[in-house]
Amino acid sequence: MELRTTSKKVILNYLNESRHPQLIYRARAAVVRYIQEDIPSLEDIRGKSRETELSAVDHLILKLEYEARRLQEQ
Repeated sequence: MELRTTSKKVILNYLNESRHPQLIYRARAAVVRYIQEDIPSLEDIRGKSRETELSAVDHLILKLEYEARRLQEQ
């Protein structure tokens, strides 16, 4: 499912409003604020990957982690 332009703008606004110093925490806070649900931590997903196949949501969270860390290092 693709997000609408207005949804993307809301998430970017949430990202920019966040006071976390690291991008990954701002990104996580923005997603949680948008979907109104907690998302698993990176450690939770790593533990899950040893026991079972990861879901599409798990893969998206991993991508979020990767991209935020990549951008933070630039």
